[in-house]
Amino acid sequence: MPGCENSRMPQCPLCKRRRRGRFVDHHITYVPERTISICEFCHWVIHRPANVDALLERIKRTYTETYGALPVIAHAPREVAGG
Repeated sequence: MPGCENSRMPQCPLCKRRRRGRFVDHHITYVPERTISICEFCHWVIHRPANVDALLERIKRTYTETYGALPVIAHAPREVAGG
C-alpha cells in the first residue's frame, strides 16, 4: 500500500514531519533534567543563534502540551565578560 512506510517513521513534535534520520534529546531544563526528542534538523535550527528564542518557546509549549507544566527554576545571573 503506497505511503505505509511513511506512517511508520517517527514524527517530530516540533515540525510535525516524519523523519527517517536520527532523533536527539534536546534539553529543556537541566535541573531537573527534562528533554524532548526532536529530529536532527529541528535540533540544528534551535542552536542557530537567530532562532533560539522563538524555537525555545515552541519547545516549551510542545513539552507542556505533552508532559505538563515545566518547573520554575531561578538561575543566577551570568557574568559579563570583560566587565
